[in-house]
Amino acid sequence: MLAVFLYALENGIYYHVLSNFYLLYHSIIVSVILVFEWILAPRITDMVDLWQRGVSSAMNKYIQLKGKRIGDGQPCYVIAEMSANHCGEIGRALEIVYAAAESGADCIKTQTYTADTITMKSSSEYFVIEDGLWKGENLYNLYQKAYTPWDWQPRIMEEAKKVGLDFLSTPFDNTAVDFLEQIGVEFYKISSFELVDIPLLKYVAHTGKPIILSTGMATEQEIARALDAVRSAGAKSRAMAWVAANGVGAEVGAGAKYAAGVSAAAGAAVGVVVDAGVGAGAGTDIGVMDRDGVVSSTGTNGATYANIEVGETEPIEVSSSSGIAETSRRSEGTALGPQDILQDNILILKCSSAYPADPKDMNLLTIPYLKKVFDVAVGLSDHSIGIMSACTAVALGAKVIEKHFCTQRDGRSPDSAFSMTPKEFSSMVENIRIVEQSLGKVNLEPTANEAAHLKNRKSIFVTADIRKGEIFSAKNIRVIRPANGVAPFHYEEILGKPSTSDIKAGTPLNINHIAGFYF
Repeated sequence: MLAVFLYALENGIYYHVLSNFYLLYHSIIVSVILVFEWILAPRITDMVDLWQRGVSSAMNKYIQLKGKRIGDGQPCYVIAEMSANHCGEIGRALEIVYAAAESGADCIKTQTYTADTITMKSSSEYFVIEDGLWKGENLYNLYQKAYTPWDWQPRIMEEAKKVGLDFLSTPFDNTAVDFLEQIGVEFYKISSFELVDIPLLKYVAHTGKPIILSTGMATEQEIARALDAVRSAGAKSRAMAWVAANGVGAEVGAGAKYAAGVSAAAGAAVGVVVDAGVGAGAGTDIGVMDRDGVVSSTGTNGATYANIEVGETEPIEVSSSSGIAETSRRSEGTALGPQDILQDNILILKCSSAYPADPKDMNLLTIPYLKKVFDVAVGLSDHSIGIMSACTAVALGAKVIEKHFCTQRDGRSPDSAFSMTPKEFSSMVENIRIVEQSLGKVNLEPTANEAAHLKNRKSIFVTADIRKGEIFSAKNIRVIRPANGVAPFHYEEILGKPSTSDIKAGTPLNINHIAGFYF
């Protein structure tokens, strides 16, 4: 009897423990589900909302200037390269600026070097060009003829601004960068030949300004090395600051500085500069994401960075070298939103560094490949003759086209042979805009203009007089234009069915004519 009692007790305890374990397990599962719904569901909702707004907007790649973006989601940016086409005359240089504006350019570009800064004076065989357009030329002598005097450039920049053009220049050494910083350039172009000059790339990157990097002659490894150098040296990355929802209402003062990820109320260290007009209450936490998407801190108040109302799409620019961020211009009370996150202020150009470039060497299919591999916006520095390569490049996703530009092809300039005249440049820009319009968007519905022609599609018509009860066959109905009858995909279903009435030839067949037929 005692043995039976102990056995029963033992099994009772076992099943009791097992039952309690099951209840505990069940409670844990339910708790996890509730926590998931409470914490992650809003994030999923935000993600779905972002997707509906267009995931492409969050994935767009571009460089950010003060007044515009250049890259994905924007019209193709067209650069007119002056190069040596001024022929040593400031008057002709200014004519090029005015003609470029009239020809549809967005930007005029110069080159900032002297013969002494780009090479050295030597008669050695190493300094003689062996082939191509400038065969036999000594490098020093060629650059002495071709360079743009530095004291012209502030005037060129001023005149460009007057006619609505941006000003861009390519520096070839550190002194050129220093000079361009002094005159206030907004962004830089690196030439294909300088892509391998890593010290120069880093020096330019330290300015924190956008960079357009040309990739002629470069291998994939060399492009990767150049981009790594630019990024590591401090080319600005665009990251979105996340402002917590708690305490929103009070306006942050102009120029107020707060440490990245530290409560606004306690922020003393420099980290994030928030301009006036951004709605953020005292004590609101501010966090900054780096290029890898890591928030530097959740802030002293432990704010949740997920529950944020999607607002402006303008990015906050963050320098990866200094950690300083500045807000874009926003209206008072605008919420910061998780769009256009983690973007390099770098754009690369496909290029064939031959003068002129042969169409068979253009390899324009490299454009989408570069975009995919390096995750940046891509354009084309085009040295080929004519407009075909430029327009094709735009069709393949190029967001910048750079072309050499001259007012006349008189042989005095070393570059005029492969440069475009105003008439040719205008034609190129016009055709680029046509290509952009033609690309449009993914659309599988009739357009407004197509809708008017839907009535001229085919449908089923009676082609011979039919008596009531007569069977529909290929002898008395056909699929023909226009579209007033039953849709053609019903044709085989209708064959063999009787008519409900007399029908004259030329009548569009409708459902009431067919016995036992239903849509």
